[in-house]
Amino acid sequence: MSDGVYCLDDLVVDTRRRRVRRGAAELEVSGLSFDLLAFLLRQGDRVVSFDELLAAVWAPTVVGEETVTQRVKLLRQALGDDGRRSRYLRSVRGRGYQLCSVPRRVEAEDEARAIAAEKNSGVEVVTGAAGRAAVELESHAGETTAARAIAAEAAGSPATAPAIAPAHAGIARPAPANTAASADTAASANAIAPAVMRTAAPAATHQPVAASNGLRWVLLLTALPLAVLGVLAWQRTHQPPPAPTDTRIELLQRARYYAGIGQKDDVERAITLYETLLQRDARDSAAQTGLSFAYSARVCLYNQEPYWAERAEDLARAALEREPGDSRAVAALAYSLDCRGKLAQAIAEYERAVALDPAGSDSAASLAYLYMVKGSLAEALRRNLALREAAPRPRYLDIQIARNLELLGATAAAERGYARSFQLYPDNVFSNAAWPRCLFLQGRLGEAETALAQARQRSEHPELYLLQGELALLRGQREQAAAAFAAAAKLRPHASLPQTLARLYAEPTADAGWLAQRSAALEASISRDDWPEDQLELTLLRLARGDRAGALAALQEAVEAGWRDRAYLQTSALFQPLAAEPGFAGVLEAIAERVQRERVAAAADIAAAERGIP
Repeated sequence: MSDGVYCLDDLVVDTRRRRVRRGAAELEVSGLSFDLLAFLLRQGDRVVSFDELLAAVWAPTVVGEETVTQRVKLLRQALGDDGRRSRYLRSVRGRGYQLCSVPRRVEAEDEARAIAAEKNSGVEVVTGAAGRAAVELESHAGETTAARAIAAEAAGSPATAPAIAPAHAGIARPAPANTAASADTAASANAIAPAVMRTAAPAATHQPVAASNGLRWVLLLTALPLAVLGVLAWQRTHQPPPAPTDTRIELLQRARYYAGIGQKDDVERAITLYETLLQRDARDSAAQTGLSFAYSARVCLYNQEPYWAERAEDLARAALEREPGDSRAVAALAYSLDCRGKLAQAIAEYERAVALDPAGSDSAASLAYLYMVKGSLAEALRRNLALREAAPRPRYLDIQIARNLELLGATAAAERGYARSFQLYPDNVFSNAAWPRCLFLQGRLGEAETALAQARQRSEHPELYLLQGELALLRGQREQAAAAFAAAAKLRPHASLPQTLARLYAEPTADAGWLAQRSAALEASISRDDWPEDQLELTLLRLARGDRAGALAALQEAVEAGWRDRAYLQTSALFQPLAAEPGFAGVLEAIAERVQRERVAAAADIAAAERGIP
């Protein structure tokens, strides 16, 4: 079978335009994942061996079977498939892979009708020789850019690449926006989220770059000449890259590749390669920057000791001593500070990274997220919307915009954004946490529990256990809540809030001595420059000590530090003991006043954001 439109179960795959749809939803399948799917579709339902896949999808690059296995996993995640109960693609032990059903090639006549229907619905379509040329040019533009970025870093010059988004555990923190699009990032992390979560594609995969309307019409009017040019461009971009003659360049490429896959084991492989480079040359700034990102990922994404984020900061500062204008090193420094909860410093460094490289979309997304955390909702939304057309587009931008809208009171649009992300990205823990939490905040407890159960089958993160505990408290199930909080604390032993909740709801409960010591330590460590959620934790500790006035004072401090989630304070069982206090109503009013000012300032952007969510 050749290029065209295929039906596979409930999927519609257009191999020319590199699009995958399930019903009205377009799935994010790009780069090598799409190449793999397209090749399998052309093979029907026969078993395809590893060697065939390596030759058809990866050649001339030399990779092993492990790389194929990892890419199949990423493809399944993008399609929402389950390797244990395969619907689209199954493993055939010892032989290779096979589609679960026979793909059907849509006939040309049917394809023409589908294209006409899309035209009538306002969806742009480019067909024929010009269309193929446009698709090829679009598909490989990102690949060429990525290659230049790798070469620039390997040569020691500044190169733009996204930073990894941190994942701080805390009450209701959304997912960060700067995790995965970069090769130095680890995917699956919070849109910086709260600093909580993403997925990264290998640096060598090609990300489609959207052509403008004008270009598409020119292509339609000049089909044959541009088709020829497209073929020539395709040939140029498909020439095998020269084999690296410098071992350092090759090691950097491999390190970036593994870091970009976004799985824990691959990040560790990247760390080994970066450390090898630094053993050879302790002043290799490119290796220092890459290792800084990877060390921070250990803390933010994989729950390791904060010590690694401190080491990440040291590495980033060492790189900046030699290259003060390296935007990537500045972004690495910001990420290390972000992971450690040093918000004021992280914001300053993200601002510096954006000033050095205005096209650095991931640093810009991370900065927008932290503005939102600190209560500047209108400015955050403006910056988020400006990134919709960025290339590369921050992977978790949609979740970040949904959270922005939720805080601004545009609940219906936020719900659509969360629901869409939950459907399209089953492998993303931040999408998985955001959707049930959205339902929880609306008091739709049964739906929230159902969505949370589905999310727990997909991934594991402290946010999911914290939400499970909160839902149990609203049901009056204290023992189940205690078990959930204990699981969150075990999963992230270095995060403060899960430890506090686990002790507050354990049997026997924490004694007065522990409460006093814990409160004093937290009071000494937090300020308005840090996460507003830290003041919420202090509120709970003071409540447990019977200090309601102190608890209300801490809540007010959270508002002053940027807390804007009124719905959470009204819904959560954790704060119900304060609900009858006159001062509690005052806190809610203070949030409402501040949000209303932000709503007025962001009115036009809110409307634009609502229109942009399907």
